[in-house]
Amino acid sequence: MVRATAEQSRREIVDVATRMFAARSYEATSLSEIAAEWGGSKATVLYHFHTKAAILRDLVQPAVTELRAVLDDADALPAAEARRAVAHGFLTLVINRREALACYPAALRHIVEIPELEDLGIEELGERLVRILSAGADDPLSLVSATVFLNGVLIAAQTHDDLAPDDLRDVLTALAQRILDL
Repeated sequence: MVRATAEQSRREIVDVATRMFAARSYEATSLSEIAAEWGGSKATVLYHFHTKAAILRDLVQPAVTELRAVLDDADALPAAEARRAVAHGFLTLVINRREALACYPAALRHIVEIPELEDLGIEELGERLVRILSAGADDPLSLVSATVFLNGVLIAAQTHDDLAPDDLRDVLTALAQRILDL
């Protein structure tokens, strides 16, 4: 009998949880259900992840790291270039991480409220996204346009999963140009 390594088991648990969070939501999915779907016990899941929030952390960490890099790179650019770079970087992140991000639109509001995830700075990243995409403007039209673009991209990536990644990227790039007036 070949046993999975701890890292393989962690990855499998995160993969199962990703599918379940996307289908049912983070809040409606229990550790026991994740364990049953994975084919192990709740105790084994808790051995690898001490809480359900720890599973969510593993799920969101790569996207947070990637988004932080996009925003940090944009900080060195003039405002117009930064807006285009952030819009493109966000689109790329969402398209490349479509499956993992499936649970985000509904859960994003809740993710920022989970104390175990506070140190990831997700709320601050969201504020930076809106600030750059709205060109730092405080007017409601600029702020709402940036928010609609960000949330729309997340939702469109899920509801139009029949589109190939390149086709979706083309459509969302055109959308960015319209909504954000790039």
